[in-house]
Amino acid sequence: MSFDFQMIEHGPKTKVDYTSNVAPMFKAANPDEGIMVIQAVTGSRAVKPLIDIRNYMVLHRKEMEVLNPINGWGDYFGALGLLDRLIEIFQDFPDGEWKID
Repeated sequence: MSFDFQMIEHGPKTKVDYTSNVAPMFKAANPDEGIMVIQAVTGSRAVKPLIDIRNYMVLHRKEMEVLNPINGWGDYFGALGLLDRLIEIFQDFPDGEWKID
């Protein structure tokens, strides 16, 4: 299973997929909603929660690495890369609305 992120009406250039096996990392960084905090939110409103999640993960690297999926699908560095890509897309499409499947 994976997270499928895309900005509504902005086509495949905003599509990003990553395994949902790293969801516990996002949940640890944002206990209320995890990465789903950006669902149906514009890029400009999504960037702060994404940066907050990323900063938490960087500051708590050892705790996050313990959450690496045991099946090997996804890892701490891949999750950070996902966040970096989502933040980059925000910069290109600040008015776009995130959709997560």
